[in-house]
Amino acid sequence: MLSSGCLASLAAAEFQFVCLATEPSELSGGIAAALPIKFVVGPAIPVLCYSLGKAEPSGGREVGVARTPTGPGETLDGQEKFGKLTGRETSSRHSSIVQRATTTAEGRPKFIGHHVDRVFDSIELGFTMGSATAGWGLLDRRAVGGAAQRLPLCFGGPGPEKRPEIVHARMLWLPKYMRRRVLVAFIASLGVVIAVLEYILSLSNKQMGLGPVDSSRYVWQMAPPAVLLIIAGFWQRFEYQARSTAPWLRMHKGPADAERTVLLDYVSMTRPAVVLRAIQNKDWVVAAAVVMSMLLWTAMIVSTGAITTVLATMTNSDVNVRLTRQFTADGGGLVRNNTLFTPASKATSLIEVAAFQLGELTTYPDGVTNWFAYETFSTSDLAQGAQLTAPVRALFPNLTCEKASLSVNSVMMSDQEQVVNTTLIAPGCAVELTINGTGLSSRGGGSPTYFLRSGTGGCYGSTAPQDQRIVVAFGVANLRSGSDIDYYERFVSSTAAVTLSTPLICQPGYTMRSIDLVRSSSQTVRIELGSPGPTLPNLPEVHPWDLAAGMLRSYQPDVPDVAYLLDRVAETDMLGYPAFQPARVMIDPCVHFALGFRMWESGSLEAAEEFLDSEKLESMIVNYYRHHASLVAYTLLLHSPTWGNSTVTGTSIIRFERIGANAAGVHSVVFLVVASMLVATFLFFPVPTEGFLPRNPNTLIDTAALLVHSKVLLHNVRGAGGADSKTLYKRLSMAYFYTGIEAYERDFVSENEGYFKVFGGPLPPTTRAPEYFEPRGGSWSPPRGLSSIYRALSLSLTLTFIVSLEVMFRVSSTNGGLSAMGDDSWTQLIWTVLPASVAACLTCHVGVVDEAMRALAPFMELTWGRGTFRTMKDSYMDGSTPRVLYHAIVGRNLPVLLSTLSWIMAAFIPVVVAATFDTRAVALQAADPTQQNQRRLRQDEAATRLLQVLLALVFVGSAGLWFLTPRRRIGILPRLHSESPLSIASVAAVLADGNVVGMLGRGAEWKTLKELELMFRDGLHVTMRFRLGWDEARGRTKRKQDAFGISAIRTGGWGGGESVGLGMQARVGYWQRGFVRDWGWRP
Repeated sequence: MLSSGCLASLAAAEFQFVCLATEPSELSGGIAAALPIKFVVGPAIPVLCYSLGKAEPSGGREVGVARTPTGPGETLDGQEKFGKLTGRETSSRHSSIVQRATTTAEGRPKFIGHHVDRVFDSIELGFTMGSATAGWGLLDRRAVGGAAQRLPLCFGGPGPEKRPEIVHARMLWLPKYMRRRVLVAFIASLGVVIAVLEYILSLSNKQMGLGPVDSSRYVWQMAPPAVLLIIAGFWQRFEYQARSTAPWLRMHKGPADAERTVLLDYVSMTRPAVVLRAIQNKDWVVAAAVVMSMLLWTAMIVSTGAITTVLATMTNSDVNVRLTRQFTADGGGLVRNNTLFTPASKATSLIEVAAFQLGELTTYPDGVTNWFAYETFSTSDLAQGAQLTAPVRALFPNLTCEKASLSVNSVMMSDQEQVVNTTLIAPGCAVELTINGTGLSSRGGGSPTYFLRSGTGGCYGSTAPQDQRIVVAFGVANLRSGSDIDYYERFVSSTAAVTLSTPLICQPGYTMRSIDLVRSSSQTVRIELGSPGPTLPNLPEVHPWDLAAGMLRSYQPDVPDVAYLLDRVAETDMLGYPAFQPARVMIDPCVHFALGFRMWESGSLEAAEEFLDSEKLESMIVNYYRHHASLVAYTLLLHSPTWGNSTVTGTSIIRFERIGANAAGVHSVVFLVVASMLVATFLFFPVPTEGFLPRNPNTLIDTAALLVHSKVLLHNVRGAGGADSKTLYKRLSMAYFYTGIEAYERDFVSENEGYFKVFGGPLPPTTRAPEYFEPRGGSWSPPRGLSSIYRALSLSLTLTFIVSLEVMFRVSSTNGGLSAMGDDSWTQLIWTVLPASVAACLTCHVGVVDEAMRALAPFMELTWGRGTFRTMKDSYMDGSTPRVLYHAIVGRNLPVLLSTLSWIMAAFIPVVVAATFDTRAVALQAADPTQQNQRRLRQDEAATRLLQVLLALVFVGSAGLWFLTPRRRIGILPRLHSESPLSIASVAAVLADGNVVGMLGRGAEWKTLKELELMFRDGLHVTMRFRLGWDEARGRTKRKQDAFGISAIRTGGWGGGESVGLGMQARVGYWQRGFVRDWGWRP
């Protein structure tokens, strides 16, 4: 917003004005009343404009831009006018303006120095603070004279540029890590990591691992994350220097708004927030440095699964295998009563069938399954974990059934027994079946009576083995009993005796096939049937009917165990099979066990009438026959070999656990490291190659030395040391800032180039004097990461991790592992990386707390009254971990010592997690009975105890740190909850409200730390102490006000222990006594 006088001047193109937004009472001699133009902005801020002279005829100049004077007289006239305006007389020393220039070898003029006009210094400050609009620029001194000229507009026009009289001097300070040779070292280190990982993976694949699973595995598994952790730790130095110096680097490049310079604080932000803000601000060095740090930490977490226990396999395909049980060549004993097969041995198969149905047996013996029998071999000499695969013969029983029709031949009935003689007829075969029992007749009930009977016989009465058949019939019996029916009465009509029926005629058979039997040192692992190949010839002298006959002869009533089973079948002869009740189904012993196998196999039986479906009836009979006949073959046909041909050629496979490289983990780490290398390569281009500051800005005394001549910035943050962040934002947000070197005065001789300053403007108006101090409006709470809620949550999670590890370890020890694991490398990687990721979350929180403690450590020492010059010159942030520990011990800073040690312990937690979980092959009884060697995720005891120790140390350190750090009632800084608590402006505010800046004097930015320390020695050569807190402000006003800042306190001499005031001869530093008249700046 322009004044009316400026708008009129812009329209007429005749005059130029300097406009001051200030209180009229603060202008001496009633100058305000004599000014030609006066109007009011807002209710209380008048804007006063004063004409400097005629404008150039061209009319192309901007409003408020002074024309360049043509001679010394005109320049002096302008100075005199401003002297009257401000009520100050210009001295002869101030009015002499001389510029000396020399020509360099390149033909460019080099500014040696010029005398700074103090009147224009005051006008610059007054105009900067009194500009009524954001569109006004900052009055600047040109090298050609003392007239004022405005820099380009901040808004609505081209960007501002640096003042032309700034000395283009070469500044030597450049961050140690932000150098190209350091980037080369990081890229080379990451390249070595990639090469080593790829070599380890190749070696592991060639040698079936890297070594046995012994104590060396801890080194193998923890080495990759430890190496990447060290690299990430060194990179944190680069990242911190990039984040802390980004505002200075931007101001060195040129003017930029305050939000990207003095109000910016990348150090206090989280990494994701830093990346977003840096991309928004186009601070590519900061964004790339943080992204690379995140990539390195991610690679470290993933590398915990790079080296794991792998299952190695060794194969030998030419092994002679000795058979222990082989099929006999003579199967005649199945039918005939020779000495090899006793009645008890023939009944063994039925006993085993009953044992399965009664639950006494749950697994099949070695040599038989539920539908075939096979030969076995010995594996007693196999090593632990080895497997032997050999081809053996297997016998597969089968039963082929076809539908038939049932015809009733005769029926005989009595109260004791009912007999129905039937014939089952199918194409090419007819077999007689007798259905008898005591419960076939109807007792007058409403429900029908079913029968399910089996039998054997030859087709058309033949006795040849190939004509023998097994028949099964299910139907509904319609037999009436009464006194009027004669015992020998015959019913010839089939419809009268059997109303519904489903008969089957089945032919038994078997096939011989070769299967691959896989056995471990003690048990069968699995049976591989493979694709159906050519069938082997049947066993000599073993006819298919021999198996069927052996099954039928197993129902021997002369064997006690079998007699007991048959008696239980007889109990159902009147009421029917219990599983079908209330339906009455009359059965025989063979069908009884067939139904029992059906229930054991599927868990339940269908309704009785459903067996009228021939497919269901056939399925039940066929499955039972395969099951029972396989047990018959196992019992009566498999015996120890008695002749020489009892060996086969097999393949041995030894599978054992070894330490090896996980391909998925290695490739994932390599991908992340390659991405980090690309980011480091990108950083080659934006990193600065020349110095941009006179000294390191990362300590309090260095920051004070850099800002000692920055009058505009210090003036506008004065009084805001104890204010909140909004106050700083209101004062500085509309301005731009840049750094440069301004030449010394003509009569000042120095080996340095000039004053290093932070220039800036335009700044918002103020209606108060420079001595005004803001009220105590800051938020004195600790940072969010140090609040009690976060601390309590962190301690609770740490305890939870310790207890969870103990519970998981006990579960692993009891169950032989935590869960089953396959051979998939990605699954193993996920199970290893997940615990490391959880541990990394705790590590990140401890790291955030540690960074906050290091950043606030100097302020805490100053707040506690223990501040020395060492406090002012040390930086706990920009240093290696050993150096930080050393300075914390020497400085007796227990909070920094505890936070750093806690972070070291927490940083090694993901490293130890790499060796905490691994996979092992466990014994059969500890896992799944169907598998011999099952790999399971196991928790290692030694690594678990070490991990618990580290967590306990982190817990103790965090708890102790909680009690040592200030809480809300004892604040450290007033802006810790803002986005930029440690920005340049925030630190400048506490420095400007103290006396440290005033004691440094001319040339402090170029001095060494030892020379700066001499400035704070009194007449007795005693170095002053420092403190941060509220103190009575000293200024022109008589009103007592408190300021929150860093002040130097004399420890001896005159008035020892008092704060050192500005301009007091008795309290000046030893180094500065010769320059007391030129101290600092005056308001």
